[in-house]
Amino acid sequence: MLTILTSVICGVVVAITPVTGFAQGTGRPDFSGAWIKHVKEPKPGALREVVTVTQDESGMKVSLSVEGRTESETVRYEFGKTAAQESPVPTIQAAVTTSWQGAILKASSEITTRSGVRRFDQLWYIDKEGHLTIATVTPQPDGAPSRSTVSVYRRQ
Repeated sequence: MLTILTSVICGVVVAITPVTGFAQGTGRPDFSGAWIKHVKEPKPGALREVVTVTQDESGMKVSLSVEGRTESETVRYEFGKTAAQESPVPTIQAAVTTSWQGAILKASSEITTRSGVRRFDQLWYIDKEGHLTIATVTPQPDGAPSRSTVSVYRRQ
């Protein structure tokens, strides 16, 4: 079911989204920059999520933070490979495997903790307005339908 849903989302994204912001000579988007999460109706005083990406030919480093706070979480994506992630908690192991599906970066994550394994896919792309869009697909236990979310970020 997850593979079918991921394929459907990829197909819809490819069909309706002309991608901009390509890395020079690769035909792949360049996600580099600081991005602020777009919220249609922000709550008064709500802090905004910030994604900062540095990208080169081999991969990208993504720092996730909340505007106005100093702490952040960093994830390294190695294009076309599996990258183990460092965790401040020794009992947590995480790995991200990436692959390009045209102009869409698919990042499949697996996080192992004492309570079990959690898996999810993220589809990264730049939409026609030049916004970073990340669609997350999370399989549910016992054959229940997968859960999907879409987050949109504007350049800072």
